[in-house]
Amino acid sequence: SLYCQTVTENGVIDRLKGLSGVKWTYCHGENLPKQAQDIFVDEWLKDALCSLNPDIGRQPDYADEVIYKLRGVVLEARHTGLVKANENFQEWLMADKTLPFGE
Repeated sequence: SLYCQTVTENGVIDRLKGLSGVKWTYCHGENLPKQAQDIFVDEWLKDALCSLNPDIGRQPDYADEVIYKLRGVVLEARHTGLVKANENFQEWLMADKTLPFGE
């Protein structure tokens, strides 16, 4: 039920907000600076990629290449299935897959 989902979601959010040393801020979906059909908040993702990866930080245009690739991984879920797309996305997050910049 929607009530149960809301209670569970709010409980998880409250619990995560209470963690010490957390470097993120909760933002309700309605307040995200993006359209409903957008996959990512591109500006936030680009900033995160630049801060997490020194090569991208030195050449911020590389972030656009990564975002393009990640968007493709998410969109391919229609064809490969959600489980396979999630596995593929995780490989990118865990640096099992890399992108040869500028090639």
